[in-house]
Amino acid sequence: SSSSSSSSSWAFWNNEFAFFSKKRAYCNLSLAEINGNLSSILTLTAYTMTDILALRVTAISATLLVLTYQYYRKVPLWIPIRWNFVLLLLNITMVSQLVIERQRARQMAPELERLYAQGKFQERGFSRVEFLRLYELAETVTLPAGHVLVEEGRAKDSLHFVLKGTVLVQKHNVTVAQLDAFHFVGEISLLTRLIVTEPVVSSHNNNNDNDENDSVDDPKNPESQQQQQSPTTQFHSAASADVVVEKEATFLKWDFETLVPYLHQDRQVRNALQAFINYDLTSKLLREGSIQPTTAGATTTTTTVAGNNKKSNNTETDNPQQQQPPESSGSWKWIWSRTKKEPE
Repeated sequence: SSSSSSSSSWAFWNNEFAFFSKKRAYCNLSLAEINGNLSSILTLTAYTMTDILALRVTAISATLLVLTYQYYRKVPLWIPIRWNFVLLLLNITMVSQLVIERQRARQMAPELERLYAQGKFQERGFSRVEFLRLYELAETVTLPAGHVLVEEGRAKDSLHFVLKGTVLVQKHNVTVAQLDAFHFVGEISLLTRLIVTEPVVSSHNNNNDNDENDSVDDPKNPESQQQQQSPTTQFHSAASADVVVEKEATFLKWDFETLVPYLHQDRQVRNALQAFINYDLTSKLLREGSIQPTTAGATTTTTTVAGNNKKSNNTETDNPQQQQPPESSGSWKWIWSRTKKEPE
């Protein structure tokens, strides 16, 4: 009985092999060869896709077809077959994770749906998945009136997003701006931190370059120390103004120690966040100085920029110590000039 079962099994696989290896009159190719060509076409198609889920699904289809081609040969290619099974399991696992993540993003809680819509995250570049990833890194905090979020001259170590309430931007006790809900606080420090901590890869083209670099890298040469400092490390991330909570307010808070390394790894969330911040910085620049100062002895002059229909307030005080300094490396205008040219 065992011999008969083995012979029947052998006959079955012989029939299977004959079906896949038989040449077709209409194309002079076996079914296995057709699958091999289709697998290559699907692989090329996958390389052109930008949606990661569609790419992986296409890769799974290509792997299944190439497995058919590799098995139904006169001599099966067992080594590629085994490794393609590993790739198949890996892609199936990643597709499962992506599907679960997108399902969670489609079924967000009502308060997250309102934040996603009212906060204009979708309008300013965030997909639902990217928004959920960023939100899950944050913690919700409530701060009392008068709390100093940012102190002028000091570096900030966290990013805040106003959920409810208002904050005041002050320079030398003069209110220069007021931020209501759905604005970031500390975004300049974040952009500075991202620029400074960006990995830098250097290469030497030839031996002459190596000789020159050896002389430049001499630690005893003060000029070499200045050349080793990139332009991004020569400016500081100290805040250029105070940010004070006007009334009790609720925020989303991200610590830089957690957020910055994550943004270096997840380029999609980083690009979306930078697009949002660029939009936010633009709106702040357009209305910068729109609030008249309330300190005693200050007068406000309003000028209109020709062609832009934009107004800016120049504050002059009787006290020379209250004169506002020129834009520093931590101001909105300076950091905007550095970020607006970077590719999204």
